Amino acid sequence: MRTARWIARLCAAILLLSFSASGAAALTSDEGVRGDSLQQTRAVKVYPDGGFDWDYVKANVPYMNYVRDRVDAELYLLITTRMTGAGGTEYTITIVGQGRFTGMNDTLVFCSKPNDTAENERAGYVRTLKMALMRYVARTPIGDDITIAYHGTSKPADIVDRWDGWVFQVSCYPQISGSQVDKTRFVETGASADRVRPDLKLHFGASLDYTDEREELPSKTVHLISRSNGFDALVVKSIGDHWGAGLTADGLAQSYQNKKRYYDVSPAVEWSVFPYSQSTRRELALFGQIIYRDVVYQEMTIYNKTAERLWSCRLSLPGSIKEPWGTFYSNISWQQYFHDGSIYRLQTLSSIAFRVTKALSLNVSASYYRLHDQIDQPRRQLTDEEILLHMKSLASTYQYSFYIGLTYTFGSIYTNVVNPRFFGD
Repeated sequence: MRTARWIARLCAAILLLSFSASGAAALTSDEGVRGDSLQQTRAVKVYPDGGFDWDYVKANVPYMNYVRDRVDAELYLLITTRMTGAGGTEYTITIVGQGRFTGMNDTLVFCSKPNDTAENERAGYVRTLKMALMRYVARTPIGDDITIAYHGTSKPADIVDRWDGWVFQVSCYPQISGSQVDKTRFVETGASADRVRPDLKLHFGASLDYTDEREELPSKTVHLISRSNGFDALVVKSIGDHWGAGLTADGLAQSYQNKKRYYDVSPAVEWSVFPYSQSTRRELALFGQIIYRDVVYQEMTIYNKTAERLWSCRLSLPGSIKEPWGTFYSNISWQQYFHDGSIYRLQTLSSIAFRVTKALSLNVSASYYRLHDQIDQPRRQLTDEEILLHMKSLASTYQYSFYIGLTYTFGSIYTNVVNPRFFGD
């Protein structure tokens, strides 16, 4: 009996000590969490903009506060991209200070290599981003926890390039798909050669496509084979910070539509309102070209032509802006044929993503095409089968589209947490 009482008292003592230890650990943990939370609250608030893997950025740069509204941010972070001459990607990181960092703006650039994997590429621009953010982090208590290290082992040297800047690419994309009632075989191949320098830009490309489609209809089986071979070329000479002049050419031979084969040659000139160095943030240019076209048709056109040579001119005004308030893009283009003033094409396209208020954003996109240049239309009447299978296309004097969307967001301003579970759902 005494033994049983002694064991019961021992168990009670052990339980009491366990609860005491757990309470102390919980108290210490809560204090640590509160300390970390307080420090994180003092971190720089960043509003990220740009179509990137921001979850990767948040996971690898956790000492910032990522907010979902630009108005709440102390730093507006914009990452824009453009292709390099070698086939890589140039990432331009633009930082605009707000609040306590007003006037503290910065811009850094990272260039990936054409053979970089996705992991190497995103690790590269995140490394550059970390360097860009240090001047701001240093002004917060979190700066005491940052360590900067240099891993270089040699001095920079001049680059010796045995390819002289030329980049070549060859591709082949075979595809097979089907079901019980249809089957499609498709092959796309291509090759290109590019050389980009500040003073001269060169591009030469060629492609070959083959499509074999079979569709089982209730009344019959439809079998369609289409082929196309094309090329394109571009030579552009830089003339200062605002001018460019060059020559473009392209051509196509195909077994569908009504253009059996054609080629275009076009001298062109461009004047940019802003220096080309600002192209990742804002662009506005006047582009003009004279186009010579030699075309052979599959069958006689509505103008009783089986082949012809055409001269036309094209003027276009493309522009884009990327600012903290949003983005805007537009392009207006006019093409006029010389032999007949009634044959022309007018194209307009614009889109805007605008932050109206702190929580309300507006997205609008619109386009309009005035088409009076479809001179390749067959003279005969098209069959329903040709139209539905896109073997031929009906003529239309205009096309249009319009899109508008409103988004209202409310709740917590922070978006620091990343949870990748069920990523494939």
